[in-house]
Order: sequence, then C-alpha cells, then structure tokens
Amino acid sequence: MLESLAVLRGRTEHLAADGTGHVFLNMQDRHTVLRLDSQALKVLDTWPLTGCQQPSSMDMDRKNERVFIGCRSGVMTVVDGNTGKIVSTQPIGRGVDAAEFDPDTGLVFFSTGGGSGALSVFHEDSPDKYTLVEEVKTQAGARTMALDRKTGRVYLSVAQFGPPPEAAPGNTQPRPSIIPGTFSVLVFGK
Repeated sequence: MLESLAVLRGRTEHLAADGTGHVFLNMQDRHTVLRLDSQALKVLDTWPLTGCQQPSSMDMDRKNERVFIGCRSGVMTVVDGNTGKIVSTQPIGRGVDAAEFDPDTGLVFFSTGGGSGALSVFHEDSPDKYTLVEEVKTQAGARTMALDRKTGRVYLSVAQFGPPPEAAPGNTQPRPSIIPGTFSVLVFGK
C-alpha cells in the first residue's frame, strides 16, 4: 500500500537515489529502510533491517542496485534495491556516521567515530559479496566523511572535545563542546 510522505513518522537519516525515480531513506528509530517514489512522493516499500539497529549512513551502487547502510550498532548492511532482501552484512565500528561508495574502484567506506575511531573499507567482489580490505584506525569522533572520487582520498573531520555539560531535563546526554583551535581534517589515500 502506498503511504503519503506527509504521514511519515519516525527519525529519518541519510538517503540515496537510484537515478531512476526511487529514493531510499533510513528510518533510524524503526530499523527500516523505505523505498520512495520521488515523483509521486509516496512510500512504495518498507523493508525491515534485521540485525541493524539505528540505520544511519547510506550510499548506493546504482549499477547493481545495492544500497549500503551503516548501522550505529556496528554493522554494514547491503540491501537489494529492487527486492529489499539483505544480501550481505559485515561488522564495522560502532557509531557510524557516513558511508561512501566509489563505483570506479568498487570500494565502500564507513567512518565510525565511536571508541577510538575507524574507517572500514570493503571491496564489492560481486553485488552480493563484500570483502574487508582494511580497517584504518582514525581518531575518536572522526565520523563525518567525504570521498574525492577523482583521487580516491577520504577526508574525515575531527576535533578535540571538552567535558560534557551537566544533563538537563529534555537533554539527558548533552554533547561536549569542541575545544577552539583543535579542528583538523584527516586525509587517507592509497
């Protein structure tokens, strides 16, 4: 049944478009991914992401219709964009924030700033098979990522943080402030 986007409820996260009129959208608090008709603004399918808690980051292999989802629970989930079937899962670090796919190299990148920070790099051997190429140690909090598809370089923003402020009503887990002058960019490449 088609559902209007106006009645969409839940916490949305990243999305990816397939270039043929469909948009995929993570519903973080519902542990699902939606397939949307971008012209009619309707939900076509709601697919459960078994084993994926808090789907956050997303990118897509448009040629092979594979949606790459980073789950904050520490799992990469690959979904068939036509059927919603989960075709692969792999462990990644906790606290993922970004995912990038490079169609020229077949590499999939996930940045996780939880713990000490890591960049997980997988190779798409086939549309349903993924091999861990490298787990690169980064820095705690290094989770926002950009990929330069021309050079293959990955950029992660980082900073040092002060102590977290006191919890307040409605904000039981306040984020600490960035220490001025500590912002930097980590650059990774071959």
